[in-house]
Amino acid sequence: MELAEEIAAAAGGPLRFTRSLTRDPVAAEDLAQEALTRALERADTFRGESGVPTWLHRIAYHLAVDHSRRDREVPTEDMAALVEARWREDSYTVDAAEVVG
Repeated sequence: MELAEEIAAAAGGPLRFTRSLTRDPVAAEDLAQEALTRALERADTFRGESGVPTWLHRIAYHLAVDHSRRDREVPTEDMAALVEARWREDSYTVDAAEVVG
């Protein structure tokens, strides 16, 4: 079986995996499709040290991490000013019992 056929046969794995990572069906489908596309584009880099499903899983994982990092909020100068202002407020507390309660 040629590599493209093996990738197609293992296509369900990345989708199941990305669904468990994202809990968002649309994002999961996008990530799985991107993983399969990337695998097909880079099929010549597949060394065969692992199985195709493992290779697809690894590609999907790295794409999910990249997307997660991209979507993460990046603190800005305003955030630093807000934190500093809260520290100066008399009502601000870091007492665990009060924060949790």
